Amino acid sequence: MDARDREYVLKTNPWNYLKNGIDDPASFEVGFAEVLGRGIFATDKSEWLASRKIASHMFSGHALRTQMEHVFNRHADRVATLLECSVANTGKYVDMQEVFQCAVFDAFCEIAFGVFPNATDAAIEGRKPEFLFAFDFAQQTTSTRFATDPITWHLARLVGVLTGLGEEGELVKQLKIIDDYVYKIIDDRLAEKDVSGRNDLLSLYIQYSRSQSEPFSREDFRDIIVNCELISSPTK
Repeated sequence: MDARDREYVLKTNPWNYLKNGIDDPASFEVGFAEVLGRGIFATDKSEWLASRKIASHMFSGHALRTQMEHVFNRHADRVATLLECSVANTGKYVDMQEVFQCAVFDAFCEIAFGVFPNATDAAIEGRKPEFLFAFDFAQQTTSTRFATDPITWHLARLVGVLTGLGEEGELVKQLKIIDDYVYKIIDDRLAEKDVSGRNDLLSLYIQYSRSQSEPFSREDFRDIIVNCELISSPTK
């Protein structure tokens, strides 16, 4: 939690704290490959540095910081109103962890994608949006790989991909839900000729991409956004 430690690990000497090793089956880029792709949380060295440079540029903008503050304040007010009207005044029981997770998810989707999935209402009603369930499942399943012998989980993944059986088989299905959701948003936004009037992260990345000699691919946008979404979606 010390700012000096964060600066040392993330800026002064980041190459001493790599997530990946050569031919290391326990590397982040191996264990989290299907979820994080080549995003900032799975890469090291030049790839990580490039992602960090772009992200630093995005988050340093005053408009984005102001937008984030307004969005989180608005969603916090909305949660308070929902809890008062739909819970406190009715004696209804709700899972507060789900409510808070969905509230953060709603806010960050607006910041990252410029969309509002209305997950908080679903949490108040005792439901969980399909995308959020899939994202939780993907995080949990890939995380358990690091507590499993590499040969065992690689074999389980192969069986899961071929047969659809087990957690690895279910992971394939949940990853499709994640990708379908994210790519639909990306494709809709890429179809817009001008996104300069938007302040969400995806639009800012699209503007940046269009200014480069080698624009990002759909897969690049997918990895960027999913890694951003990881910040807002701690698993339950």
